[in-house]
Amino acid sequence: MGNPSNKRSFIDENGFYVSTPLGNSMFPFIRGGEDLAVIFPLKEKPKKFDVMLYERQDGEHVLHRIVKTAAEGYLVRGDNCYFEEFVTEEQIIGYLGKLFRNGNTKKDVLESGGYRTAVRLWVLAYPLRRCVYAIWKRMTRRVFSLHRKVKTLWEKRK
Repeated sequence: MGNPSNKRSFIDENGFYVSTPLGNSMFPFIRGGEDLAVIFPLKEKPKKFDVMLYERQDGEHVLHRIVKTAAEGYLVRGDNCYFEEFVTEEQIIGYLGKLFRNGNTKKDVLESGGYRTAVRLWVLAYPLRRCVYAIWKRMTRRVFSLHRKVKTLWEKRK
């Protein structure tokens, strides 16, 4: 999520932080290097489906979605990820309050009813997506393995 390095104090001083997210962990709902994210300080307890900016133990700042709440913290996962992390409230720097796409700063993507519905369906479909992903990985591994064998046989033939 770009500079400044101390986002927590920047948000406390200015009331918000604007950045272009990096990476593809939140794809398709947040496009790294393209969308413009506005992070605000927490005013209330985060809820399932909220997107949080938090700090990992190694100091890295990450923008991921809450998929489950617990008394001790939150289970978060990137929309394009197949692993979850546990995050405490102390680790949370702020929440994604606005998201702008294609340079249009007049239309907040998060305000779209279609966006909210799609996010919920995406999160709820996670078990199915994970299963499809596992099958896809197995298939591609076998295809590449077969390709290597055929290539080796072809080269020996020469």
